[in-house]
Amino acid sequence: MSKIALITGANRGLGRNTALSIARRGGDIIIAYRKNADEAEAVAAEIQSLGRKAIALQLDMAQKATFPGLPKPPKTSSTGCSMSMSKGYFF
Repeated sequence: MSKIALITGANRGLGRNTALSIARRGGDIIIAYRKNADEAEAVAAEIQSLGRKAIALQLDMAQKATFPGLPKPPKTSSTGCSMSMSKGYFF
């Protein structure tokens, strides 16, 4: 089972670098971004080119109404989000 990281702001800067670093170490990435979908999709493609899974989702972490777009793992799978990172902090 691979590790899955949910990283806010992974479309640029520190979040992007963190997402790529985790992907290089074998993790799959959920990119949560508020705007700049093109940047987020480019990072997802870069992660996928490393042989890892990545998805970019437009989520505003301050607005719960944006969360229905967050995918849920299949009931038959024990895979879930292993870690999350927001503004440089791991939870």
